Amino acid sequence: MARFLHEFCGFEWSNIQILTDDQPGSLPTKANILAAMRWLVKGAQPSDALFFYFSGHATQVKDLDGDDSDGLDECMCAMDYMCDRRSLPSPDTPGIIVDDDINRIMVQPLPQGCRLTAVLDCCHSGTLLDLPFIYDSHGILKLPNNPNTVEQKSSLADVISLSACKDREDAFEVPAEGGALRKAFIEYMTSSGNRGTCYDVIRSLLAYMRASGLRRQPRLSSSHAIDINQRFIVI
Repeated sequence: MARFLHEFCGFEWSNIQILTDDQPGSLPTKANILAAMRWLVKGAQPSDALFFYFSGHATQVKDLDGDDSDGLDECMCAMDYMCDRRSLPSPDTPGIIVDDDINRIMVQPLPQGCRLTAVLDCCHSGTLLDLPFIYDSHGILKLPNNPNTVEQKSSLADVISLSACKDREDAFEVPAEGGALRKAFIEYMTSSGNRGTCYDVIRSLLAYMRASGLRRQPRLSSSHAIDINQRFIVI
């Protein structure tokens, strides 16, 4: 993904931060991921284009503030998360990053006119940025959870998130190549020359999943209502 951002999108290497579990100085621990999120949005200006990519594990915890209609918050699992599959973790379990915090750190500080694109290649990722407007894999707008969600989670910035699956679905790994969403996204962007619409993107991701024999349903979510036929812009 970093090579795609540099070679295709034109991001400078000095403006790209990578956390991986094979680099001792840049491990994707909770502390490092949170620090990277803050680094990404610090000093963001109206004309800036930001990009966030997460490939890893995710889970769900009980929703404590009532902003999710299914009663569950989605969470990233950092490297230092200790998984216990016998029960749902709690929001304060070490190593997890709850969607409420992701929205507060990466979405709410952004000014109007700033663009953030997030690609979330993990399980339970449908609303991982806690954005209030969700479009299914057919480009149909699903109603926001409730008016409070729109008020609390909306942003004047142009934030769009592409997720590998619905909140209750598992994602799928393509062996030796990363997640299926990453591969589908890069293939579409390079073949289309970055000239497609938001609808084109979500339909292309679904087509890739179907062609690969996967039953996952990618999602597109946004910080405010959008025209699904508007151009999909990364930078």
